[in-house]
Parts: sequence; structure tokens; C-alpha cells
Amino acid sequence: MSISKLAWVVPTAVALTACANEVHRPSGWSEATHGADVAPDYVRLFDADVVHAIEISIAPADYAAMQSDLERLLADSPFRGAMPGGPLPMLGSDAGAAAPFPPGAGPPAPAGDVPAAGGVAPEGINLDGADLDLLSVDPIYVPIELRHDGAIWTQVGMRYKGNSSLTVSGGQGKLPFRLDFDEFEGQHPEVDDQRFYGFNELTFSSNWGDDSQLRECFATELLRDRGVPAARCAFYSVYVDVGSGAQYWGLYSMLEDPSDALIDSQLGGGDGNLYKPDGPGSDWVAFDREGFAKKTNEAAADWSDVERAFAALHADRSDAAVWRRNFEATFDVDRFLSWLAVNTSMDNWDSYGVLAHNYYLYEQPNLGGRLQWIPWDHNLAMQTGGFGDLVRGDRVGLAPRAEVLHEGVGSRWPLISILLADPVYSEAYRAQLAQAIEGLFAAEAAAARLHALHDLVEPYLIGESAETAPQTNLSSVEAFANSVDGVDGLLAHLSKRRDRVRQALSEP
Repeated sequence: MSISKLAWVVPTAVALTACANEVHRPSGWSEATHGADVAPDYVRLFDADVVHAIEISIAPADYAAMQSDLERLLADSPFRGAMPGGPLPMLGSDAGAAAPFPPGAGPPAPAGDVPAAGGVAPEGINLDGADLDLLSVDPIYVPIELRHDGAIWTQVGMRYKGNSSLTVSGGQGKLPFRLDFDEFEGQHPEVDDQRFYGFNELTFSSNWGDDSQLRECFATELLRDRGVPAARCAFYSVYVDVGSGAQYWGLYSMLEDPSDALIDSQLGGGDGNLYKPDGPGSDWVAFDREGFAKKTNEAAADWSDVERAFAALHADRSDAAVWRRNFEATFDVDRFLSWLAVNTSMDNWDSYGVLAHNYYLYEQPNLGGRLQWIPWDHNLAMQTGGFGDLVRGDRVGLAPRAEVLHEGVGSRWPLISILLADPVYSEAYRAQLAQAIEGLFAAEAAAARLHALHDLVEPYLIGESAETAPQTNLSSVEAFANSVDGVDGLLAHLSKRRDRVRQALSEP
């Protein structure tokens, strides 16, 4: 096993002065490591066959502010009352010494008032419609120092991220977070346009709800293997010092942000609009600009590209050929159907068709401004039962044809129902399904890759450098051991999904 080693270094004091026409960079700054004019180093940061390492230092007051802010947000969440609660643990303090659950046991089960499938959700939660937005706003950013391979990055923005991974956990334990390397450039011009080997923003998934800890990265590999653009992913052991020495926060999956280098590396580049839909309109029933947050060109109050796509999708279809031509001028249908086929084949309920979130749209200039579908957030892919069945509601237990071909999906999800009602697109989708279960999805390829990844991460979860409570999301050591080859493991799940897709395609 090759492991990217963390260089433990003593931070150098940063003393900077701004002259009339010059800003002095922090000590150790180099264009190759910190500069904005270098190509993103995918090879270095996203080698998925090694476990990389970073160390983060957070000033005690800033860490306390993060915890206080998250506690306030969770207190306002309508789901918080049905989940484990209590004050957030302050790691590195006496209050954090008492773990919220025993080592290896994982977080406690949800409280008794969380409904079973078909039940009534806590007040304010929509489990039957478009979204499951559990936090009203994003958590705050605080400045941190980051170290990697002997180099130091200062004034990096860090905040917690997530939805169910924050609220269902009660904000305790191993939490996902986001880094923005020039978040604080306004207050600190010395880090203007700071980058991390060419990357501006990076996301660290805690792999909540996943005893294998592999779903996030493996799902993105499946998608890219089948020709669907998806964020690169790699494993990182994360150490955090909040005032009393570096502590192991656990193994994370680091993903590139779609608003960053992904646009150039997988979508042809350009300066088009990037959206992260969530909320009103993100189900594509009726356009609402509130549901299409801009991640690029934010100052331009122009959503005409999305409005055109909505209008074309919902236009009269009496002349199907004209309707298809007009819609394809605004939206990459083939790319969407390819994603839908892979997403359906792996079984990912936390996505469009069940919940109206976890995707981006990019207006690709070199394709005439057609909107491109970019999937996001796959830690809950490739699993059935539990909370997924609660959210899916009436889709649970469908026969293969009805489920895989999305028959009866109805008007709630028009991007699926309208497209698959068209015989041309329906046939194209069936062809994409046949391709989706080949390549890395095929039995031997999937087994080889998942075994390799399981062996890679094991020492960082239950081995010599094991996670410890509260910084673990594993329900048990045994659950991790059986997460690939067990009766309910990933390989058994993928085998059932391949059979289900084949059965659906074989029925007249």
C-alpha cells in the first residue's frame, strides 16, 4: 500500500506588510503549490489508490464559534427533535471526552417518533415531494491553517457542510466540511487567489450512513466509467488541532467542487452559468429562480438559459420531432439519460426522482449553451431500506419494470416522466441501461475494485490507525468487515441491481 505521508511541521509565523503596490505572500508560498495560474494537480491530490493526509489547525475561539453556530442551526431544524440531540462535543476539551456513543457502536438509533415507511414525517419535513432541506442556511466559515506534504496554507475558509449528515447525527461526531482557499482574501490580501495545487474549493465527505465508507468514491468512479461527468474523489486521513494537539478526525472522502476545475477537466471549460438547484423549481415542475442558486456569474441576474429549458420541456408535444429538437437545443438529453441509467442501476434514492437536490447544471458554451447535468453527493447510493424507504414512500416494492423504467413516476418529476413518455427517448434510455451495468459495474470488475478499496481504507477505520468515537460513522467493526462481501454488502447489492435491470429490459 502506498500512502501519502503527512509532514509534521511547526508553523512559521506569518508576518506580512502591504506596500503601496505590493503584497507580500506568506512564507513558503509558491506558484506550484499556492498560485492560481497553475493547472490543477489531479495526479497529486486525487490518486484514488492511496490514502492521503492533511492536518488542520483551528484557533480555539474559531472552533467554538463553529460549534455554537451549528448548534443554533440544528436547533432550528424541524428534524432535530426526532434525532439524537444534546450539546455538540468540543473536541480537545473535557466536554468532548465523553463520547456520545461507545467505541465501534456508531450513533444511536433515531428516536421513536421517526416514522417508518409510509408514516408521518416530523412537522415541516417534506418526504412526499421535492426536497428535504433540513438546514435553513449554510454554517459559517472560519479561518484555518492547513498543512500537507510540508507546505502550509493560511487563512483558508472552513465550514461544516451537509444536510442529513449534520441533522440526523445531531451535529455530533465525524462531520463533513468544505474548504475554500480564498474565502478570506478580502480581509487578508496576502492570500488573494490562493489555491491548493490549483484547486480553489474542496469538499470532505464523512461517509455518513455508509459502513463501507466506499460508496461516495466508488459511485463517482462508476459514473465516470460509464461516461457521466462526476467529481473526482480520493481518501484522506484528517487530523485537526483545536488547541490541544492534533487529533484524528477520521477517514474522509475528498471531492472536487463542480464550480472549480471540473468545468475545465470534464465539461469543456468556458464561462457559462453553473447552478446548484435546491428548493422551489428544482423538481422541474415550474421554474422558480429561488431554486437555482448560481455558483458562477452570480452578479448577473439572468436565468434565461434555465427558463428556456423549462419552457422547451413543458412545450406542446403534438409534433414530437419538433419538441425534441427544441428541448435538445437547451438541454443535453443524452447526458441526462446516461446519468439516469447509471443512477437507477446503482439505486441512489438521494437524488432527482425522489428528492429534488444533489445535482448541478452547467450552461456549456461550446455546446451552444445547452445545460449539462452534473450529479453530486453519493454517500447514500447503493443501499436499500431504512431512511431511504421512508423517503421513497410509494416507490418501495415496485416490480423491476416499473421501478427501473420509472413507470408511473407521474408529474412530480417531469424531467423523467416527460422524457420517458417519448418513444425515442424511452428507447435511448433502455440502451443506456444496458450499458450502465457493463464496465466497472460488471461483476468481476466491481469485485476487484471494491476489494482493493476496502483493503486500502481498512487500517484507517479499524486497523492500526483506527477511528475512535466520536469521530467515526461505523455502526460496528463487523459491519465494515461485511460491507463488501456480506449478505447485504455492496457486491450483493450490485448483483441484485444488475439482475433487476436485466429483468426490466427483458419484459415486453
